Amino acid sequence: WISDASVVCVKPTAENRITLSPIQTGKGTLLAVVPLSATRALVMESRHPVGMDSKLPTSGVLVYIVDTRVESAKGPIKVLGEFTNQTMSDVLLGVGEYLEASGWVVSVTRNEVWGNEFAIFP
Repeated sequence: WISDASVVCVKPTAENRITLSPIQTGKGTLLAVVPLSATRALVMESRHPVGMDSKLPTSGVLVYIVDTRVESAKGPIKVLGEFTNQTMSDVLLGVGEYLEASGWVVSVTRNEVWGNEFAIFP
């Protein structure tokens, strides 16, 4: 449901700056993907309180690992971050927040109505 043109593949350079549109808009760059292996990837998306996420109290960057070796029913997607209230808003990264995962650091630099900007580097 997301076209190839809406996905940016992150290159292993010193630092990448990426701007994502809210995934709910279906327009612009919607996903950033870091290939970790032939079957694993680190994925980032911008989530905002619109559409199916209209009840979110905030917006931010969602970070997760996809492992295609894991069967669908067994959880091939692992959301990263600390769940305190067991809601997605717990794990959305806001401006100034960062997360380290699989040798990469994701750091959010802007949170606007049009989307999120973040830096990602090894």
